[in-house]
Amino acid sequence: MKKLYFLAVLFVLSVPALATVHTVSNDPMRPAQFDNLQTAINAAAAGDTLYILGTPYVYPNVSAHKRIVLMGSGHVPMLEGGYPTRINYLDIAAASKGSLYTGLWLNGMEIRSSTDSVIIENCRFSGWIDMRSVWNNPASNGVKNLEIRNNVFVAGGIHFEGASSLYKINITNNIFSAGAQIIRAQSASNTYLTIANNVFYGADPNAPVNNFALDEVRYATIRDNIFYARKPARNCNPSTAVNNLVFTTGYSSLGGSLTESNTISGQNPMFVNYPTSDDGTFNDGDEVYDFTLQAGSPGINAGQYGDTIGVDESLNLKGTPSIPQITTFTISNDKVNVGDNISFSVEAKSAGIE
Repeated sequence: MKKLYFLAVLFVLSVPALATVHTVSNDPMRPAQFDNLQTAINAAAAGDTLYILGTPYVYPNVSAHKRIVLMGSGHVPMLEGGYPTRINYLDIAAASKGSLYTGLWLNGMEIRSSTDSVIIENCRFSGWIDMRSVWNNPASNGVKNLEIRNNVFVAGGIHFEGASSLYKINITNNIFSAGAQIIRAQSASNTYLTIANNVFYGADPNAPVNNFALDEVRYATIRDNIFYARKPARNCNPSTAVNNLVFTTGYSSLGGSLTESNTISGQNPMFVNYPTSDDGTFNDGDEVYDFTLQAGSPGINAGQYGDTIGVDESLNLKGTPSIPQITTFTISNDKVNVGDNISFSVEAKSAGIE
């Protein structure tokens, strides 16, 4: 409880003064202000924050149709006894404009029509971010200004299915393991769908997984990504691919009928820590991997704007939320008399990166 208390204090100081922070726990042994997540969402005012404790139990399906911050302890957390904040399914819509979802492990998520200005970061997905309900809506009723960044996709991935219904969607600095992909983005030419600085990986460059990393992703800019042991793309015309790296046997380019330039092919990206014996799926324990690039990698400074291809250090495979956190608080005194000073030491992590 001491650790939770100090985290809450720091977090309160990091949010706007008029917002309220509420705590949620579905573990009777570790009570919070709310024991039911949907009840907490319903009670929260627009702009409030819910800090959702990691527990041994999965939180059930919830709808968050208001502007809110849903913050978990991460999917491989340092705090909360090491338990992730796991939610079965999250449903958001137009009233969710301006929301942030971070530090969560989600089995699935639905983004409905007219959703605008939402950030999804530091989360782990075992299923789809699903936008199929937006199908064939006009652009004014579509999904706009969506940031999907610094996440780990274990399975499923991102499922668009719309015509003229996407605008300014940025998918950046994510990991897509062998079971995850981006599919069926079929919007118009003014979409501004950007897929940049992601890593799509499989188990073995000589035996790539069967699913394509990008399948029917049209009118997108695809730049500075790494495709390692993955079939890169299928049926993606008209999209533009620039400065990507492909290390997959049988592929010297992304394919997929893309307009393509400056592809690096057949060269190992040289991840800092990714063993060739890995099975290509993101499992518990794989958070120790490091998909940034070693010195001498062909991806260093090879991006479209001279930066490095693939993910950067802001990707946190533990999903730790991007706030300062005290991790250890130690009192040195054996005993303290009235009027004496208390000696203590504090260890902490800065926002975003351990």
